[in-house]
Amino acid sequence: MKFTRRPLAAATVLAGTLALTGCGSNSVFNDGGVAASYKDTTVTTTEVSDAVADIAKAAPDSQFDGQSAVVYMVLGPELDKLAQKYGKAVSTQQARALFPKNMTPSDAAVRTAKGSLEFTSLRGVEAAQTDLINLIQKSDVKMNPRYGTWVKGKGPAAEPVNWIAPSAADAPTG
Repeated sequence: MKFTRRPLAAATVLAGTLALTGCGSNSVFNDGGVAASYKDTTVTTTEVSDAVADIAKAAPDSQFDGQSAVVYMVLGPELDKLAQKYGKAVSTQQARALFPKNMTPSDAAVRTAKGSLEFTSLRGVEAAQTDLINLIQKSDVKMNPRYGTWVKGKGPAAEPVNWIAPSAADAPTG
């Protein structure tokens, strides 16, 4: 199984649109249960944890991370539309087949794998490049800061930032 570390970020760099910014807070994420939302798609922190854990079991050297899982799941429906448009759609069964036969991956891991496969396939279609760039630039993804930030018009930040405020006990004295 092949999961690359940051293919979405690579496409964003290709378009010259990757942002390296700090994060703001968004009250929708205060409870910690929502990882990201976009249009009618919401991804939970549990789904992200499940996807990352299952992918790590299936491909221990992949260094696949939560931000990538968030992006593939939250943009999954849009990636699927583009993949269908360009004849690169991947079925749920095809994505599930990437995992070892003795493993029962979570639905979140399968959705993530499907998004990753479709994105990677679309990157190989020259005609799809403009649509991929437009998707990244026009999407307004609301992302929990523990997984990084999404800057409308630019896409995901390269790395998540420290989203946990230090407690008063952790503050330096003196």
